[in-house]
Amino acid sequence: MKNLLCLLFAVSLYAQNFDAKRIQNLTYQLAMFQSQPDSITNMIILKREISRENYGSKPAIKIIETQMNKADHDQVIIYIDARDMKPLSYEKFSKHKKVISAQINDDQTISMTEFSDSGEKKSTIELPKGKFFSNSFSEIVQSIDFNKTKTATYHTFTPGYPGAQIDVERIDEYTEHSVSGRDYNCWILKFTIVQNDGKTRAGGYRYVDKKT
Repeated sequence: MKNLLCLLFAVSLYAQNFDAKRIQNLTYQLAMFQSQPDSITNMIILKREISRENYGSKPAIKIIETQMNKADHDQVIIYIDARDMKPLSYEKFSKHKKVISAQINDDQTISMTEFSDSGEKKSTIELPKGKFFSNSFSEIVQSIDFNKTKTATYHTFTPGYPGAQIDVERIDEYTEHSVSGRDYNCWILKFTIVQNDGKTRAGGYRYVDKKT
């Protein structure tokens, strides 16, 4: 997937080499697609809403992702800890119905409920150690100051599915000339996804504003 939004030391996020305070309250739409020399395919329009609010007694960041180009507007809502970005809860909706609910327990397990027409299926699974929610991908990137950092590695997962390692490399810089006449000086970030079996695949590129 190519995600076109407009590193010195390696980063291990759970070693606290990131700053969750860099994450901003935002609402925006994201276009993700696969590109070929003569075509663009598999385009997804994703609306993302990021806000800060409490989850129980914990300061949290709430992230809502809605697929706008689907008639049923499939949606995921997650909460992550506002201090260290660790997972707190996950909910997935399809055709306006909740299909998965997962809460992170204090004993580092996940209480998960799957909903279907035939009823509810409850299970308890182990929380993958040192991993972030896949849906907080953008916030992880935003928490890293790529003016000071050239490479970063972190791990993500979705409840009930295997996770993956994400390798990020700052490969170049670029100036984006907007229609408003403002110039954006950007870093170009290259993403590589390392699967559980060790195989790698391209994860696309991002252009990130050097100032923010």
